[in-house]
Amino acid sequence: MNHVNLRNTSTPATSHGATTVLDAVAQVAERFALRSLQPSLAACRELAEHDAPLDVAVLGQFKSGKSSLLNALVGSELLPVGVLPVTTVVTRLSAGKQCAARVTYLDGRVEPIAVEAIADFVAETRNPANRRQVACVDLQTPAWSEFDGLRLVDTPGLGSILSHNTQSTQEWLPHVAVALVVISADRPLADEDRRLLTEVRRHAPRVAIILSKVDLLSESQRVEVEAFVREGLRREQVGDGTPILPFSTRTQTQHWKHRLSSELLLPLARQLDAERERTLRHKLAGLTQACREYLTVALRAAERTQEQRDVLKNAVLGESVREGVIRDELSLTSQRLVGATRTAFEAKLKPRQSELADLLVRRAREELPGWCGNLAVQRQRFEEWLHGELLRELSDVSQSIAPLARQLVEEAQERFARLVEAFRDRLSRNMDAALGISLSPLRWEARPVAVAAPPIAIGKVFDISIDLLWFLIPMRVLGGLFHGHFRRKIPWEVEKNLSRLAADWSDAVCGAIVGLHQQALDSIENEIVSLTRMLRVEPADTGGLQAYLARLEKAQMAERTGEVGRGARGMT
Repeated sequence: MNHVNLRNTSTPATSHGATTVLDAVAQVAERFALRSLQPSLAACRELAEHDAPLDVAVLGQFKSGKSSLLNALVGSELLPVGVLPVTTVVTRLSAGKQCAARVTYLDGRVEPIAVEAIADFVAETRNPANRRQVACVDLQTPAWSEFDGLRLVDTPGLGSILSHNTQSTQEWLPHVAVALVVISADRPLADEDRRLLTEVRRHAPRVAIILSKVDLLSESQRVEVEAFVREGLRREQVGDGTPILPFSTRTQTQHWKHRLSSELLLPLARQLDAERERTLRHKLAGLTQACREYLTVALRAAERTQEQRDVLKNAVLGESVREGVIRDELSLTSQRLVGATRTAFEAKLKPRQSELADLLVRRAREELPGWCGNLAVQRQRFEEWLHGELLRELSDVSQSIAPLARQLVEEAQERFARLVEAFRDRLSRNMDAALGISLSPLRWEARPVAVAAPPIAIGKVFDISIDLLWFLIPMRVLGGLFHGHFRRKIPWEVEKNLSRLAADWSDAVCGAIVGLHQQALDSIENEIVSLTRMLRVEPADTGGLQAYLARLEKAQMAERTGEVGRGARGMT
């Protein structure tokens, strides 16, 4: 079956029509400094470009099996996989005559790289925290030629302790045309999955769930899990009717691959222009609605006298939505959230203290009797041994409490989101009472802030050196006494270092909370500034506002009906 030349060589009609709509929206956004429209504008422009690929994004939680899925689809290990968070930047895979790769940096530079070197740029272990400043990596392969026109996008996993990964994925969401949300069969439809599905549906008109790792289940268990996911989608209203496609990279891979290809990927590739049009219209609908609301507010205000506009401004931006009130609400919430973090981590770590101390004491009982050397040598060896043991054990402990850090940050984001939504609701009620206009719900899409796992820092065991006494102490006689002293130091060292770990995690989460606080405040302030400008529009600008609305309406009509040439020529 040959699908190599599926792309339409002529410019799709909707591309020109969409361009006129986007130009109209961009002009309004620039005129009134509507920064919130910029990400959607950029995504729509990219999609409207001639012969633009359709991005099929593979999204999901950390270690849900995204990169393994893509490798299975192309039939080779092109993308790195591992037991730790692997993908650190977005990787895009498309059809090509031969395997080739290139990297695009955040500063705009583009350079070709060897396919074998991809991991140096996209793997967390080789490019930690994206130190190479990579924007994305593009990979072409003949193995994808059957789906030419579709571009697979491998995204960093959400929910890992490496929050720069989460940020890369969140920033990519506006570009998504088709979303494959990968959910692991061993933890199906967790809260993070529900939130992701809700968010993705704002950007992508087509969403499918890939139920990965089904090799962990029997056939009856798989059916039961699929039913559980469907019921959860229906109950939570996050995508009732969403296709659910099982997949495994370990067993029956060709069977699952064929099903995914035949039921989803091939139909998309065969109807590329129709899917592109569908996606573009989906994104344009929300974008133009928001733009029209802002214009309508400005037009209604412009029809009034200066005195009436002042009254209107006070009515819309009244006491309940004043910046000072909002600042106080956000600050109080932030203080409460920050104040609870240290206690939460200490409570989580406290039960581990005696368990870890007992474990290390037992290991010391086995280790110490075999040591030789004077007191100075054995003291230094004990410090090195205990440092290594604590580093290894606390690294595991730190990983185990990372979900708590994610939970605290997610709860903080939800709290701030509710405050932003409450602000918008009050603003909408004021707007409805004063102007008869209902604003669309505000979609506050927070940019994830860094919550990297803190480094494990182990302090000195002995504050006062006892090395100077080594020549006075016969270790063959008194070695057991000092070994006992060494062992008695272990519980204190465990307690001290667990306390430090709790403090470090608390500091990291508090930093994230402060960042989210600032984002929420910026979002509200931008909204207030934009509406203030619109409510101050002079009557002389009424004609211009009407022209903006007419242009937008005409562009939308041309985009809907395909009267592209006539619609474009009619715009001034």
